[in-house]
This record gives sequence, structure tokens and C-alpha cells, in this order.
Amino acid sequence: MANFNIPENPEYTSEVRKFESTDPAHADLFNAVTQVLLNNDTFLRQVTEQLIKNVNQHIQDTENPHEMTAEQLNLERVDNTSDVEKPVSAAQQDALDALYQQLTGYTDKEIADLINGAPGTLDTLGEIAEAMQENEDVVTALEQAIGTKAGKAETESALAGKLDKTGDAQDNTVTFTSADVADGGTTAWTIVAKLTTSEKLSSVLNKVSVMFKNIRYLYKMLGTTDISAIGGGTATGAISKLNTDLVGKQNAATAINTSNIGSQNVNYATSAGSATKATQDGNGRNIATTYLSKSDIGANYGASLTVTKSIPNDVETNILSVTIGAAGVYLIHGQANFSSNKTGLRRLEIKNSSGTGSLGGVQMGASESGKTNVQVLSVSAATFSANQTVNLYAHQNCGAALNITSAYMSAIRLK
Repeated sequence: MANFNIPENPEYTSEVRKFESTDPAHADLFNAVTQVLLNNDTFLRQVTEQLIKNVNQHIQDTENPHEMTAEQLNLERVDNTSDVEKPVSAAQQDALDALYQQLTGYTDKEIADLINGAPGTLDTLGEIAEAMQENEDVVTALEQAIGTKAGKAETESALAGKLDKTGDAQDNTVTFTSADVADGGTTAWTIVAKLTTSEKLSSVLNKVSVMFKNIRYLYKMLGTTDISAIGGGTATGAISKLNTDLVGKQNAATAINTSNIGSQNVNYATSAGSATKATQDGNGRNIATTYLSKSDIGANYGASLTVTKSIPNDVETNILSVTIGAAGVYLIHGQANFSSNKTGLRRLEIKNSSGTGSLGGVQMGASESGKTNVQVLSVSAATFSANQTVNLYAHQNCGAALNITSAYMSAIRLK
């Protein structure tokens, strides 16, 4: 592949052929125009380099290359007198005088501060040196005393980390012996010595830790029972209220002779610590056979409907049963909620295990506003043997099946 040949001293061509749309796309045409452009570029580069060279040479020429005269530069107007021989103006003299006063005033003040009211016999360095020679023992003692003092660096190092007299100690750590314990870990009250002035911080904090331990002891002794309803909720208020309630009450530590309850005289105690149990009530009835014991009161039985139960139209249906666990006299209660329906009657009836003997029944019309609630109670207390069953029957006649959404039956022992 051939390259363009650029002559060493090319000529500048001012006219360059313009391409026309009808020109053939041939290398000879393009190469000819490109050669002209390259020659022009080389020519302009050579001219520019020569101009730059000439300007630099002119700048460095100090021999007046333009042959300028003093008249052309107006040098006759320039004062050729040396600065030392030139007179001082009034303004310059005033400034120099002011500077002199300022400097002498400063010097006088520094000297006065240095002397600092020293007597006339010791207000010069020479007098001071002479006095030091005459009192060499005193000077030696002073030098020794001053030599034992800490320098600035030593003093700053010793004070590093120390608390300022008016500083904030929030981030400081204090080492002390703590007497505090975890909640519930204290078993007795501890006497705390009185705080005294000038006491060390570690000693103060030790006493404070004992105070915290005593607070935990009080908290443990008071317990966590809510006393807000007694005596205003305070410990002293609760104690005062209990003391008031105990006024007039029999002292248990004192021997009790007799006490009247209703019309029945009962011997509570014949001497401190012993008592006689009553066997009859005020009407002479035997307590053991007439009244339920604490254990008997708990012998109640019940059952509830856990799911919705559908009751056919005009058919008596057993909806709940309760088995009596212990023989005795019981009162039976039952209730049921019938779904909303304004038509017909609703009835509940309590029957014994055979389903024939009625213990009580209730019938009522359907509610006009919603569900119908029916409750039934046995007509009188009934005697049941152990493991005997009592049943709750429901009946309705709305013309279609009807749901009972909830039901409950209980057997309450009377004796």
C-alpha cells in the first residue's frame, strides 16, 4: 500500500477542488485533493513554527531592537535622584513619629513590667547579679527548692484523667465494696451508719448499697399481695384498717368461757387451746344429720348441650341427662333456648330415669321478638340414690323441626 509523499518545502495552494455529486468515486480524484490538503497543512505548520521562533528571539533581545529614544519614552519626567537623597514628606514624617512613640511606649512598658516595682538598688540586671553573688547561700537554697518542683509536662501528665473541681463525674468509675444483693436474697435488716462530711466516695457508696439491700428486704417482707383496697393502698393505712377491724374482737390468746350464738349456748373453750364442738343448732336439731358438711356441698352435678340439637315437631325429645353420683336430696333445674319462631308452644319437663315420673315442667308461648328461653325447676326436692339418672325433655309444635341452640341442667344437693 503506497503512502502520500509530502515535499520538504511544499507550496500553499489557495484553491482546493470541490467534490461534485456527479464526480466518479475514484481513488485518483480523492488522492489528488487529499495531497493538496496535506501540502497546505505542512506549509502552515512550518510557517507557524518560524513565527514562534522569531517572537522568542525578539523577547530575549535586550539591545533595544526597536531603537527607542528617551524622548519617545518620556524619561525626562523621571526623578533620577537616589532614594537616600530624596526628602521625607510631612505625611511620612508623621507616620515615622507615630511608630517611634508606639515602639518606645511598648519598650518602656515591658521594662516596667520586668522591674515590677523593684527597689532602686535592684532594678537592673547588674544590681541583681551583684546581690546574688553577695547572697549565694540564699540563691542556692532557692535553686534547690525550685529544682524539686514538677515541670509543666510532669504536672500535665499527673493531672491527666483527674476530675476538675467543678467537673462532671458521670463517666467515672468508682471502686467500692457493695453490700447489695439480688431480689429475694436478703434475710435480715442491716443497720447503716450515718453519713458524715468529708467522707470518701467509696464509703458513701458502700452505705448506699446497704440501703438498697434494706429496701429489697422490706419489699420481700411486704410481699406482692395487692392491698390497694385496704387503707388507701399504703402499708400504714392497711395496718391501721386491720387494727380498727380487730377492735372488740376476742383475743385468741385469752381463755374463752362461753359465747351466745342466737339462742344456743356453745362452749368454745374451757381453757386456752382446747374447745368443745357443738352438736345441735339453736332449735335443738342435730347438726350432723340436718346440715350438709363442707364436702357434701360440693356434690352437685350438671350437664350442658355442646352442639345444636334439632327437635321434631310435636315430639317430646330427651335433650340432656345428669347422673347423680351420691345419694341424697336434690333440687333439679333446667333451661333451654329454642331458635327464633313465632308459632306454637315451647315446653321443658324434668323426668326421672324411667322417663315416666315428672318432677316438674314449664310450658310457654313462642317469643315474638326472637329466641324463646324456657327454664324449669323441680316442683320439690327429690330423693335420688347413687348413680340414678335424671333427664330434661323438650317439646315444641311450630309445625316443623326446630333447633335448640343451648341447654343446661343441674342437680343441687340439699342434704
